[in-house]
Amino acid sequence: MLLIFQKNTAAALQIIQRESSTGRDVSQLLNELIGALRAVIVTKVDPNAPNEGIPQATWQQLLDAAKHCKPDRLLAVIDVFAETEGRMKWASNRKLHLELGIIKAIQTVGEARVSDIIHVLAGSAGYFPDSTPASPPTDATPPITTNIVE
Repeated sequence: MLLIFQKNTAAALQIIQRESSTGRDVSQLLNELIGALRAVIVTKVDPNAPNEGIPQATWQQLLDAAKHCKPDRLLAVIDVFAETEGRMKWASNRKLHLELGIIKAIQTVGEARVSDIIHVLAGSAGYFPDSTPASPPTDATPPITTNIVE
């Protein structure tokens, strides 16, 4: 999951390949990802929440990687994974759907939200000089008119 926060798509896909080649059920892998994301979200809301059985060293790495990720982005990633889980139930190639879900999740983490853009614009409002609209250019050349004589 660290790779999702680091937006390292290639490495995340390599892990899926490695895990599936050892016979691991990719649906179980997805469920573990969702569970870990859930634990991170809960901890962001309640810092005293338990780490859900995740080893302490891994847990601290997750929290460090997710510290700049707001809960709404994490919820959006969980939504992506929930959609992926639904598609995987009926798919013959579950690995493909997990790979697509990982790609979409990484894109979701990196998406700019409208609220982010408004925040940046509001914060930079004092940095732009007041300017008045430029007057339209004056053209010394008179417009071309054609007189059609019949």
